[in-house]
Amino acid sequence: MGQFPLTLSRFIAKEQVAHPGTSGELTGLLTQIGLVGKLIAQDLRRAGLIDILGATGEINVQGKQSKAG
Repeated sequence: MGQFPLTLSRFIAKEQVAHPGTSGELTGLLTQIGLVGKLIAQDLRRAGLIDILGATGEINVQGKQSKAG
């Protein structure tokens, strides 16, 4: 039985090992994309707490109130 939960990092590492001779560039890129996803998710979870949601006080091109986030 494998390790649970299978994280993105573990999956990427496991797949790289399964393909010897690879440069690791894709592994680095996928790891960075995963990290950025985590950072965005963290900001979205905290959006109400750090006051990044709601009206910006500006009017958009349709004449409606602009909203942040």
